[in-house]
Amino acid sequence: MKKTKSTESLSGVELLLPLMNTLTDSVIAFDSMLKVCFSNQAAQTFFKISEEQMLNKFMVELLGTQNSVFNALEGVVRKNQSVTLPGAHIRGRPVHSAAISTVKEGSLYMLVLRQ
Repeated sequence: MKKTKSTESLSGVELLLPLMNTLTDSVIAFDSMLKVCFSNQAAQTFFKISEEQMLNKFMVELLGTQNSVFNALEGVVRKNQSVTLPGAHIRGRPVHSAAISTVKEGSLYMLVLRQ
């Protein structure tokens, strides 16, 4: 993983990142500005873009605005909560579920897509 300004919010969590690359679920970590600071291989495959292309992208660029997942992201960041959405769709592609969690209140959040 390349170190960038937005990956600074991952401090203390980086030890888990190699493990996340072994998961078959898509994992995306993002900051309070909804900017991507980490994505695993499964997420890069799902969105069909490289790690370099995904880093520092805003979540709206990946998800679009017209879906329940993006709307839930905004709520999680505002309220520092967690939510799971069964049967979600991302840009017309179905996913079994989307889980969004607060990792570090006010600075780090995670989206996990189960295909």
